[in-house]
Amino acid sequence: MRVGIIGTGAISHKHAQAYANIGYKVTVCTDINEQAGRQFAERYGAQFLSSYEEVCRHPEVDFVDVCTFPDFRLQPLKICAETKKHIQVQKPISTSLETAREMIETARRAGIQLGVVSQHRFDDSSRCLYKAIRDGRLGKILQADAYVKWYRTPEYYSRPIKGSWAVEGGGALINQAIHQVDVLRWLVGGVKELFGYWQLAAIHKIESEDVVCALLRYENGATGVLQASTAFWPGYTERIEIHGTKGTAIISGDK
Repeated sequence: MRVGIIGTGAISHKHAQAYANIGYKVTVCTDINEQAGRQFAERYGAQFLSSYEEVCRHPEVDFVDVCTFPDFRLQPLKICAETKKHIQVQKPISTSLETAREMIETARRAGIQLGVVSQHRFDDSSRCLYKAIRDGRLGKILQADAYVKWYRTPEYYSRPIKGSWAVEGGGALINQAIHQVDVLRWLVGGVKELFGYWQLAAIHKIESEDVVCALLRYENGATGVLQASTAFWPGYTERIEIHGTKGTAIISGDK
């Protein structure tokens, strides 16, 4: 599989290393920072291209990996739909529900695969719990909770785009706790109702939420609690709790 990477920031290096481990080849890449892009290309034996359009249309690319902030998703997807190339984007899928739905429909009409990085579904602990639930080892699920009580320093939010609605789509919920939300829905199913509170810029100088608390009711009748924050000093290991009629399972971190 020949991969084209759009955006050569921090996470792209993890992706390039992972591709090498499974025998994929990063053939081309691009970045708005030309120097960073060329350094990435040299490190991984790829060709640097001047635009994302070139990456999406390159004849030696089978699959496009978009490693950018979530405000830049739809543009390369539309070209991949034209060129019939599969595409993967970072979480979250987009900064708005409207754009996310357009992306899904665009990929569906084109017959291409659109993937969103949700790597914690592949943790050994998550897969073990998924199987246990489906094998009935926990019985009927009564409650499923997620707690993401982290702390981020002022330096983390020093870049204006961090915690912004336009570029990141929000704060602690959509950026940090989205992994736990994804795993909860994967384990237990869809959410039918929710009620929540949030605090905007509780301690950080950002425009979005850094404290969130919500009550959930799943489609199967189970209830749940979701807490997410980047304002809780000194920060704690994230946790998922699943309570059933036959027992309880807890994932702490990835264990």
